[in-house]
Amino acid sequence: MQFKSSINKNPPMNALKGFSLIEFIVSLSIMTIGFLGIMTLYIDVIKNYTQTQFIEETRFALSSQIEAISEDIRNASKVEIIPGFRTRIKIEDDIVYSCSNSEGLLKDGSQTGFYGSTMKQLFENNDVYTLEVKCDKFDCKNYILPSMSNGRKLRKNFYTLTAEFELTSEINPDFLKTYKFERDIFAQNMFSVPSNDEN
Repeated sequence: MQFKSSINKNPPMNALKGFSLIEFIVSLSIMTIGFLGIMTLYIDVIKNYTQTQFIEETRFALSSQIEAISEDIRNASKVEIIPGFRTRIKIEDDIVYSCSNSEGLLKDGSQTGFYGSTMKQLFENNDVYTLEVKCDKFDCKNYILPSMSNGRKLRKNFYTLTAEFELTSEINPDFLKTYKFERDIFAQNMFSVPSNDEN
């Protein structure tokens, strides 16, 4: 007696059916939207990181220059503050610090050293950020101390150096970062030089 196998060796065509064209298009659309969302998030993260890095590099360069000016005043045997349209700080007889709205902080009329090279690197051919220096905020004055022993001579050798800078963006009008610096400096070398002033 022969038995016929109930297993169909040739399944119908609809059993082997895969994705339809519509299902493929819908799946592809969902994957594309997800990919675009991830890329948008990635771009925002990179943009924020770049902006934060730029802000910190600018702050470091400006702070370094303020510290350099402070150090020169601290070690000077002679400091002269020249007021006027643009405040100038004359240290000894050969160093003059000033400020220009278009160029920033200047030493002997030009950007030099670490500050100058960093500013050039950060802002040359930069179509995103602009650094604005407010030279009316760049000043150096004798620091006012309460009365104390050696008060008169001590007052003459304490200075307060102030400066303000604004970082703006060419592509984001709402972006504004303000850097304010204020340093109290004691001109120790000037204080140690004997003078005819009363103590």
